[in-house]
Amino acid sequence: MDPQVTTFAQPAVQQQMYNGSAAIAIMFSGRMLDLTDPANSRFATDFAFAPPPSVAGGDVLYNALSVDGWVIPENTEVDKDLLFRLVAASVGEEASRAAVPAAFPAREGSVTPASSPFAPAQLTALGKAPPPEPSPWTSRISNETRPVVADVLAGRTTIPDGQRQMQEIATAIVAEYRR
Repeated sequence: MDPQVTTFAQPAVQQQMYNGSAAIAIMFSGRMLDLTDPANSRFATDFAFAPPPSVAGGDVLYNALSVDGWVIPENTEVDKDLLFRLVAASVGEEASRAAVPAAFPAREGSVTPASSPFAPAQLTALGKAPPPEPSPWTSRISNETRPVVADVLAGRTTIPDGQRQMQEIATAIVAEYRR
């Protein structure tokens, strides 16, 4: 297999899809629109999009949901009211609708099943996303165990070894917050 088969570098994954060296990809990215452009790939009209799977057929999908937010720093020297107005304009209804299908705006109702080839998969994924976990260690555990998951999927690490490694990683991270 191509050594990039388990990469977490979105451009490398996308390139494999463009040139047909990968049959399936998991992308957590708004750049999926590029895959549907015939100028990028002779396979552009052949791509299909699906929501992530659930574990054992459960109601919650294996999912990563990123919630973006805007912050105006207290110590900014720029007029805070002006910054607020710029932020408000960027997330307004008109800007949100203009972002589709290249992005999935936070404004509810901007993305519909007819708005892009991957909108139905996105909407399903969002509708069955796990609830947000406000613990500061959650994203670190997810990020730091990904290479182990990739090694298990590629057969470089056994499942029991991978489970042990991921548990050790998670235990060490949580311990940092419990001190």
